[in-house]
Amino acid sequence: MESFCVALQHAAMLELAMPAGFLEVSTAPVTSTPVADKKGPQAGMGVLEELGDALGEAKRWGHAYTLFPEIVRVPLLVHIPSRLRSRLTADVDAASYSTDITPSLYALLGYTLKPTEWPLGRSLFVPPGTDVSWRRHEPALVASSYGAVYGVLRDNGQSLYIADGVNVRDYAYDLHGLKPLRTGVTPEARRENRAFIREHVGALASMYHFTPAP
Repeated sequence: MESFCVALQHAAMLELAMPAGFLEVSTAPVTSTPVADKKGPQAGMGVLEELGDALGEAKRWGHAYTLFPEIVRVPLLVHIPSRLRSRLTADVDAASYSTDITPSLYALLGYTLKPTEWPLGRSLFVPPGTDVSWRRHEPALVASSYGAVYGVLRDNGQSLYIADGVNVRDYAYDLHGLKPLRTGVTPEARRENRAFIREHVGALASMYHFTPAP
């Protein structure tokens, strides 16, 4: 089969209005025969989940008002024609986020993307030799779409800090293993991560010209 698959560590970041399931992208020129008539090597495909769900972990159920590990870590599987391998590569061991999906699709379609900064996503697929080491060390904000629950992912998605404004509690998790390990919240970690969350939520508010009520 003239194709290859990459499985990427993935986190639901600032959840996109995108249904879970299957998406397909034509990598043929826009003016050529539609992808429905040119399957196989011409088609790039992906499977993703919009968000996770608690199914009894630590007696938790559902996904509203939480950012626990089973909510944040979701699968992303991308199937790419082999003819693109010479001009695109991906760091499959680096964390990826929902906001990266749209620019990634544009990159697969052959568009040259301008560099962007947070909160805009960045393509997971880049020309060979591109420095993407920042993906492994740059912390990221994650947020619940249901309430005031925010998190910070660090260490290439292996460390999760949660500031839960709904239940007025903070949590910390080590995600290095298959089973998340809850760790203690130190005063230093609380100060550092809450400051990071305030800064980034404030940047989002500024971008959308939102001024909170006093």
